[in-house]
Amino acid sequence: MKLTDEERVYLNAAALGDVPIVRQSLGETTSNDTLNVNCVDYMGRSALHLAVDSESMETVELLLDRVNFECIEESLLHAISKGATKIVKVTSTSYFRASPCNRICSSNTLNTRKQCNMIITDQRSHIIDSDLE
Repeated sequence: MKLTDEERVYLNAAALGDVPIVRQSLGETTSNDTLNVNCVDYMGRSALHLAVDSESMETVELLLDRVNFECIEESLLHAISKGATKIVKVTSTSYFRASPCNRICSSNTLNTRKQCNMIITDQRSHIIDSDLE
């Protein structure tokens, strides 16, 4: 799939940690549907992945509320592999908030809540263990 000019600018800004341009691109999304905030470059890297690469915490935080769960998940794994501890902490919070399991946790069923809490605790311990290795 070919990127639009807007998407190319958006991805480049994320790669450079250029917060004003990323913010402008995201602001234009409401009035102009040509920007897919989950778009990827020719190597399959999303804007969030590129922001993790540039270690721009402000750009990462800006994108976390806009991109889909798959982008967050992939970027979290990327941040772990890079050893970017601060970005891992911020991204993991959004990951668990956006997680499909978190939607299950909102259920009123006590057993479901207990099971889900066990899954979330297990996921968090894997992230922490991976971060320490």
